[in-house]
Amino acid sequence: MFKTTARWLDTVDSLMTLSKPASPIGLLLGLFLTACACFDAPVSAQDPKPPSGADLVGTSAFASVAAVRPGEPFQVAVRYRMKPHWHIYWKNAGGSGQPPILDLKVPEGFVIGPVQWPTPEVFPGADASYGYAGEVVLLIPVTPPDRLDVDRVSFKLDLEWLVCRRVCLFGNREHLIELPVSTGAEVPPISESHQRLLEHWRARLPRSIRTIKDAGARLEGDRLIVEGPIESEADVVWFYPDDTPGVSPAIPSPVKGRIDAGRFLLDVPLTISPENALGGPLRVAGLVVPRKTGRSSIMIPSIAIELPIPVGDAFSSTTDQDKPPPVRGGTPSERR
Repeated sequence: MFKTTARWLDTVDSLMTLSKPASPIGLLLGLFLTACACFDAPVSAQDPKPPSGADLVGTSAFASVAAVRPGEPFQVAVRYRMKPHWHIYWKNAGGSGQPPILDLKVPEGFVIGPVQWPTPEVFPGADASYGYAGEVVLLIPVTPPDRLDVDRVSFKLDLEWLVCRRVCLFGNREHLIELPVSTGAEVPPISESHQRLLEHWRARLPRSIRTIKDAGARLEGDRLIVEGPIESEADVVWFYPDDTPGVSPAIPSPVKGRIDAGRFLLDVPLTISPENALGGPLRVAGLVVPRKTGRSSIMIPSIAIELPIPVGDAFSSTTDQDKPPPVRGGTPSERR
């Protein structure tokens, strides 16, 4: 018997003045408005059958293990392959679009973690959007219970996405993954092709700034300051904001930083609106993305940052005691 344990749905606050859809009607309205916002050319009346979002995006799903072992975490990998010139979206779609929905149903006792998103690319426009062209693999962490009294387990995955070029189209698909349960000492490996896919896309996951020596993030009034060492290949650095209700960059994103003497500095002015936090805690989050100009094929890992924002009558009036501590990288002994 299945139970729904997680459903990821992010909407784009900058696209609509509405808050996140809280009902199927709200979701359909959001998708309709998104599609309208993405149109910049009409679909030809001569097309006998316009493509659907399902025609434009191929999907597959597999597990990072060949068998489930009690208490041992694994990942469900979801692969999206887009037709040329079409793209889907990151968890923060940006100025237009909608992120994919991944609805994983698992057996009783299994626990799902948050979706792991590789570093996106930027699709420029009046309001930049973030997403993936060509191909991407999203990863869902899953932890089994410590005891399993069955021989096999099944996982049902419902996918929904918006795919855009000059128009935006909706697509959806279902996948079923079945795995044996193993209590033995050895588990057979997964296929080499699946292993290569996992290695490729895991390498494109952001690193936490806490793991990087001499790097840190802090708040100075209503500004986010991030600094640290830069990879030798990079000559430009950007900040891609996450979807954080109530907090957003006060200037168009992505926000460009500075590089000097082997270190980067990002100074991001913030608009902080507690009334738009949708009942959640105020926080600022996003990615520091180093790049080599004209060499997008060079893979330089991005850096994930997240800081809570203190709540007060006015953010600018908070004292040093009210401010959250800065986030610094390095080992515990190096941070002392």
